[in-house]
Amino acid sequence: MPVLPGGPFFLFAAFCFARSSKRVENWFKGTSFYMEYVVRIRENRGMTRKEKIRINVIADAFILFSVVYVDILLVRITMIVLCIIKHYYFIKEIPTITPEEAKTIRAALRKRQMTKHTG
Repeated sequence: MPVLPGGPFFLFAAFCFARSSKRVENWFKGTSFYMEYVVRIRENRGMTRKEKIRINVIADAFILFSVVYVDILLVRITMIVLCIIKHYYFIKEIPTITPEEAKTIRAALRKRQMTKHTG
């Protein structure tokens, strides 16, 4: 679908696949990606400015692609409104942390994960 990027569908499929198997779910929860992004965001600890910018630039590229190639005005307006909401959410709702704070949080999450596996 040219209107929506494939990322949300991929994440939803990965979620469903992981939930179908306890082994896959445990593997995914042990990955650095899960600890780095999912747990930190879920616990509302924030993202660094660089992470926020990178995610927004990638998402904006897909949104811009959709806005340019779709000829339906309502879809274009919807995509632009969603882009504005996305930026508001990233700026106002997700706390911005320093790279040093991110390292400290990562270390604490790794330690907690190691304790969970050994205990």
